[in-house]
Amino acid sequence: MEELIVEGYLFQSKEDAALARGDAQKIELLQNRLDYSKPEEVLNVYRKAIEQHIFTTPVGMDFLKEMRGRLEEMEGITEEIPPVPAGRILNAPVAVSEQIKSGRPAKKNFDRQKYITAVLACVILGIGMIAMILISCNSSNPNILNYKRNLENQYSSWEQELREREDTVRQKELELRLNPEKE
Repeated sequence: MEELIVEGYLFQSKEDAALARGDAQKIELLQNRLDYSKPEEVLNVYRKAIEQHIFTTPVGMDFLKEMRGRLEEMEGITEEIPPVPAGRILNAPVAVSEQIKSGRPAKKNFDRQKYITAVLACVILGIGMIAMILISCNSSNPNILNYKRNLENQYSSWEQELREREDTVRQKELELRLNPEKE
């Protein structure tokens, strides 16, 4: 449990706590190198920290707020001091007391309507795919699913036509042989 606490904040996961420890190390490094007697330098560091999103945890945001307070108290700053950005920090809040009691993160809400909609969409898409496959298999145009059958049918119909024509020609030949007087 103590591995989730950094600078008085209780974090939801070890990853979030590790980010906060990283912010704490950055703060320590900045405090050792920053000369608060030079207001313009402090303002530049403050601006870069905001623009480059160097701090992402409440630990870092507290430091930025502290820096802003010091900058407002300093004399010699002619430019406007940008506000501390208050965006979405880490993950969404969780009921900390629930997490402490159970020893695991609280469950997210289950959205039944979204689940039903997703299942319906999958069923409709599945039915559509089956219908397309059936249409492709039963169509008269050759495609990858039925080309062999269609080609065999086409050749067999040509063969039957050819036989019928041959039979007709043979009958005509026989008639001509039997009736030589017509010539």
